[in-house]
Amino acid sequence: MSDPQARLQAAVTASMDKLDRAYIRQLSKKAYSCMATCHDQSSYTSQDIQQCVGACSMGLQEVNALIGNELQYFQNRLQRCQQSCEDEVRDAQAKMGGGKPDPSQQTKLQGVYDKCVGKCIDSHLPLINAMESKLAGECKRRL
Repeated sequence: MSDPQARLQAAVTASMDKLDRAYIRQLSKKAYSCMATCHDQSSYTSQDIQQCVGACSMGLQEVNALIGNELQYFQNRLQRCQQSCEDEVRDAQAKMGGGKPDPSQQTKLQGVYDKCVGKCIDSHLPLINAMESKLAGECKRRL
């Protein structure tokens, strides 16, 4: 099971790194440059500067919130699939007579679970590209 999980983690990490390098760093730079400009306004009051800084960081904050929401949604979908795998194992255990499985049954049930989770991960890997595309579009809108 670690191999599919490792592939999933690598795919998510690569996707987030790609977004960071292509868009997030530019958005951060834009926000910080804007914030620095706020402090150059000698006519601004302290409150004006705070409002200006807040406005400058809004796009970056929105993108970071969107990334968090998309990752959470993805994780929730994957967890629902994994929960169906737990149901599959319970059903298989019931067919074995229920009760506490012996070691060979335990091995078989673990195999059922691992195979099911592997399928979940394989079916969710393409969703990472779709998520990345959606997030890239949102980032482009704010650059």
